[in-house]
Amino acid sequence: MKQPFSHTANLGEGGWDIGGARRLSRAEAQWRGLTRFFTGRPCKRGHISQRFTSSAGCVKCKQLRDASAAYREKAAQYREANRGAERNRTIVYRITVRMGRPMVAAYDQKACEAIYAACPDGMQVDHIVPLEGDVVSGLHVAWNLQYMTAEQNGLKGKFFDPNAPVHGPVTWSPSGSGVLGASNGRRGILS
Repeated sequence: MKQPFSHTANLGEGGWDIGGARRLSRAEAQWRGLTRFFTGRPCKRGHISQRFTSSAGCVKCKQLRDASAAYREKAAQYREANRGAERNRTIVYRITVRMGRPMVAAYDQKACEAIYAACPDGMQVDHIVPLEGDVVSGLHVAWNLQYMTAEQNGLKGKFFDPNAPVHGPVTWSPSGSGVLGASNGRRGILS
C-alpha cells in the first residue's frame, strides 16, 4: 500500500487511489479540517487531481491558470487598481492565519482599505500600537493606523511606550522622546 499525502495522514484505512491519495468527500474533508480532498473523478477539463475543500475547484486547473501570462497580467492590473484593498487583505491574512488571532468586532474593513488606498507616495501605513509588540499587541483597526516614511517606520519597529499619554495617533520621534502629539483628530486606543 502506498503512503498517503501529508495532508491525509492518519486518516485510517480506506480506498487508496492514484498516487496514494485517499478518496474523500468534500464534506468529510471539511469535517476533518483538510484544505484539499480527492474524489478520483475527473474535473470538467478532465484532470484527475485533488480538489480544494473551500471551493471544490481542481488543483491542476488552478495551477495551469496561475501559470498563464494573461492571468498574471490581469492579476497585476487588479492589484494596482485595488492597492488599498490588497494591502489590507495582506495584513488581515497575517493576523488571522499566520498569527492565529481572530479579527475583533471593531474591525471595519472599508475604513482600513480607505486608509491604505489613501497612503501618500513615499509613506507607509504603520500600526500605532504594533501588532506584535514587546510590551503590548495592538489591533488592526482604523484608529490604530497612521502614515510614516519608510525610514521612520523602520526605526520605530515594535516601539510603543505604554506610559505615554495618547490623545490621538502617535507621531513618533526617532530621537526616542516617544509621543510628540496627536494628529488629525482620530482617537487613540488607550483611554
